[in-house]
Amino acid sequence: MFDQGKNLIPTGFRLNEPRVVENVLLQKGRVPRQSEKPVALLRPLQRARRVQDALALVGLEKNADDYPWQLSGGMQQRVQIARALALRPAVMLMDEPFAALDAMTKASMQDELLRVRDRTGTSFVFITHDIEEAVYLGDRIAVLTGSPGRIDRIFEIGLPVPRDQLSTRQLPKFLEYRYAVHQAIGRVHG
Repeated sequence: MFDQGKNLIPTGFRLNEPRVVENVLLQKGRVPRQSEKPVALLRPLQRARRVQDALALVGLEKNADDYPWQLSGGMQQRVQIARALALRPAVMLMDEPFAALDAMTKASMQDELLRVRDRTGTSFVFITHDIEEAVYLGDRIAVLTGSPGRIDRIFEIGLPVPRDQLSTRQLPKFLEYRYAVHQAIGRVHG
């Protein structure tokens, strides 16, 4: 799991600072399940291939030797996604990962996430307070109650795929889902 771009190894102008490839390899802050083999424990050739594949999935293969401080916010988010994908998970939990990004980078990352999902088959549990983001990315949306948090309502999202930032968001069905989710949240938290 990761959230809001705060999990890259600390940056600065140090000679021994980890580069992008080491950030993906180190799996900082994550404890693998018994059934998973941490990337750092794989044989060197397997490890290099796994990291290379993960970076290619997120379009950062040319940035493997860059330092984190050389990357934009969106690229740093993609490093975090690559780090998680290197483990080849069936499911990834993402807690508001794009909240700190500007609108254009956020839209680009949303499309990147859909592309990665389609290529890997990984399922994403995506936590967000952004209703449009939830409708655009989701196949299902769960509206939660306040404390104690419980699922109040689940929406099955039946938008066509592939999705497009402009045309999908203009579909009458998109607007209907957005309105219905907004109404459900207002009822729960109103």
